[in-house]
Amino acid sequence: MTNKLSNWSELDVDEMYDISQRLPDAVFSFNAALWVHNLSDITPSIFDVTTSVLYDIPKNIPVRVHVADSSLHMLGVETTQTIFGSSIRVYNQEVCICQAISNKNLLERDTYLKAIRRYAKNNKAGNIEELRRIADFYGVREKVDDYMELLLTGDE
Repeated sequence: MTNKLSNWSELDVDEMYDISQRLPDAVFSFNAALWVHNLSDITPSIFDVTTSVLYDIPKNIPVRVHVADSSLHMLGVETTQTIFGSSIRVYNQEVCICQAISNKNLLERDTYLKAIRRYAKNNKAGNIEELRRIADFYGVREKVDDYMELLLTGDE
């Protein structure tokens, strides 16, 4: 079932906050989440969000909706601030990396590789166990282990 949204003509200046208010169960994901976490240098022209239901978004609104089942939708959600100081929900870095690996066809190759490299560089002593735990949910544990082994031992 697709949910129709009314009164959606254009977004306010704080686009991410506006989107989060209009789509109450939305979590910023994919390119948008990579950008929020500084795992990508590319400012999204279309904001990816993941929800538990499908929404019918007008074509002039820069939002791409991904639907996730309940076991993944709220996994790794955290709250952060937009550049304007508004609170939004976004997937944590570990979910971002697992989404990138399991859906790499949705990202530019350079964006995909840069995100994984930056994550590994920033998390050498950090959240690798959390990344592996989330990778199990996404079914990409083996790929995650391969990438991290290569990237984390590559400097030695």
